[in-house]
Amino acid sequence: MSLVRLMVADDEPMVLAGLRTTLCRRSSIAVVAEASNGAQALALCRSVRPDVVLMDTSMPVMDGFQATEAICGPGGVPGVRIVMYGQSDSDEHLFRALRSGVLGFARKNASPDELINCIHRVHRGEAGLSPGAVTRLVSEFSRTCASAATSNGCLDVLSPRERDVLELLLRGLRYDEIAARLTLSKSTAKSHLRNICHKLDVRDRTELVIYAHEHGLPLHSRCS
Repeated sequence: MSLVRLMVADDEPMVLAGLRTTLCRRSSIAVVAEASNGAQALALCRSVRPDVVLMDTSMPVMDGFQATEAICGPGGVPGVRIVMYGQSDSDEHLFRALRSGVLGFARKNASPDELINCIHRVHRGEAGLSPGAVTRLVSEFSRTCASAATSNGCLDVLSPRERDVLELLLRGLRYDEIAARLTLSKSTAKSHLRNICHKLDVRDRTELVIYAHEHGLPLHSRCS
């Protein structure tokens, strides 16, 4: 497992100290910087260039959402990936975080193993969302099928196999799980994702979740 150069941003000194102690026990994670507000997190990202930032949602000067938008947006800091965490993972916070550019979201009461797993998934470029969050996202866009007429036109550009892959991706399955479910190789599953992203004009798996929510994709299981 490759070493993750991590920056932690939180305005509570006790929380910072606890995270430092917890995360530094793992040889796979090195805490290379700490920030107490969003503006400081942005400045440190530019100078330290961590691999991943564990970003609190609520901080003074500039909150976690604003800092993430500045890091991930135009003129930001290329190559830095964000895991946002907070007391609440409400739908409002979750979708705002995804739109700001995060790849992962965790609650502050997550276990150390859950948090560390989320950090490593995001470091690999995968979505770091809890199964509960993925379920809620899928339920949410299932409830918005009123826009299905528009959505069906969007999905028409996908092949039946690509639609199968898309549904499993949005359920939160990993590439190896998708490959096993659909009797594909892992590389073929990844190739399908690239084709889906190209056809729907999104960048990655996280943007697919946002796209699904905003378009009310009427996905139905073909693979269970």
